[in-house]
Amino acid sequence: PRRACAQHLADNRLNTTKYTLLSFLPKNLFEQFHRLANVYFVFIALLNFVPAVNAFQPGLALAPVLFILAVTAIKDLWEDYSRHRSDHEINHLGCLVFSRWCVQQGGVLGQHLGVQYDVLDHE
Repeated sequence: PRRACAQHLADNRLNTTKYTLLSFLPKNLFEQFHRLANVYFVFIALLNFVPAVNAFQPGLALAPVLFILAVTAIKDLWEDYSRHRSDHEINHLGCLVFSRWCVQQGGVLGQHLGVQYDVLDHE
């Protein structure tokens, strides 16, 4: 039975983060521009670059919109980092694991422990 545990590996790590380092900027901008208000204010700011309709300096019109986008991106990054820390903490909790092949005590949730198992009890 001990060998069966080592042969049949499964992964039960928890991962609730939305972003990776490469996907943060495109995904975040995509999500922010799904909000109609952001699209509207960017459109108004870009309209300021048209000489016939500009009300004031075009660069000044983009400042508030870029500020809101940046603050929202920083907030989303902080929330995702918090989820990552929470996932790491949960993945390293000790637990009792039941398997058809063996029972292991003191395992770590984020390790490969067996194919068919259920978490029975947290330590």
